[in-house]
Amino acid sequence: MNHHQERRYAQSEERAFISLDLDFSDIRPYPTQDNGGIIVLRPAVQNITSLIRIMKRLLPLLNQQPLEGCLWVVDNPQVRIWCADHRPCSPRLFCLGRASSR
Repeated sequence: MNHHQERRYAQSEERAFISLDLDFSDIRPYPTQDNGGIIVLRPAVQNITSLIRIMKRLLPLLNQQPLEGCLWVVDNPQVRIWCADHRPCSPRLFCLGRASSR
């Protein structure tokens, strides 16, 4: 499956797409509107321990900020969010493309 097929499959299932592939952090070929959201994980080291650490940091944030229609880039110190509709962002998150309420 290529990148576009993977993203379309997630979209058809109304699911978020989670990847380690930085290609998905480019919103030009992978726009965020009309999808369940894209999460790009950027662990310092790609091993199970780092992935578990990042997922433990990510999971509580899903209750604070809607994912649908957004791109989240998650690395160890921060979560960067860009949403197609420029919705307000939780003050504890770093949101791109609009003023944060920090």
